[in-house]
Amino acid sequence: MPVKSNVVTIRVEEKPTFTVVIKSVRETIRGFRFSFPVTFNACIIDPMGGYRCKDYTTPYVFTLKTGYVLEVTVPARVIYAGMVLDFVAWDDGVTSRTRKFTFDAEVTAIYA
Repeated sequence: MPVKSNVVTIRVEEKPTFTVVIKSVRETIRGFRFSFPVTFNACIIDPMGGYRCKDYTTPYVFTLKTGYVLEVTVPARVIYAGMVLDFVAWDDGVTSRTRKFTFDAEVTAIYA
């Protein structure tokens, strides 16, 4: 008599790439948000440990091969249209200006 089992095997295929979208907004005292460009630094770290860093401007879309790491750092303070704006947080609540991504993500840096 065959043995019954409730184990199911699921094959998960790894995606060959992942995408990260970096945006930025200015938040007013009343809570309104307006997109504006911010120059930020991003480093692409390859699986062998190589580093490539340069500046980008929001909004920016990165598409990287699986296994790579994207490290993004936004400035603490920016000047836009004569206003001094300070970094508050990312829209997902993270307050560190530096983030590392190895998976699909869309995040917005909030300035006020």
